[in-house]
Amino acid sequence: MFYTPSMTRIGVRELNQHTSSYISKVKNGEAVEVTEHGHLVALLVPVPRTGTVLDDLVEQGRVHPPTATQRSFPARRLAPGPSASEGLAAMRDEERY
Repeated sequence: MFYTPSMTRIGVRELNQHTSSYISKVKNGEAVEVTEHGHLVALLVPVPRTGTVLDDLVEQGRVHPPTATQRSFPARRLAPGPSASEGLAAMRDEERY
């Protein structure tokens, strides 16, 4: 964590008397330095977000989450004849000889 000019610096007594106010600031993304007798003893910082970009977009209302768990697609019928592997092997054999 690095120091920014907007970081709040408070004493232990101030934190004790107004804890909820400073916790709200931290929840809003602000870091708070706590001092005791003028010496830095603690740094209150927001917990890093663990969500994905998609989670953020859903939270912002820019995308909608899926409504079904998984779609089932019908099996495709294969064309008659040799498989792709067999066709590739035949092409390689032709190139070698």
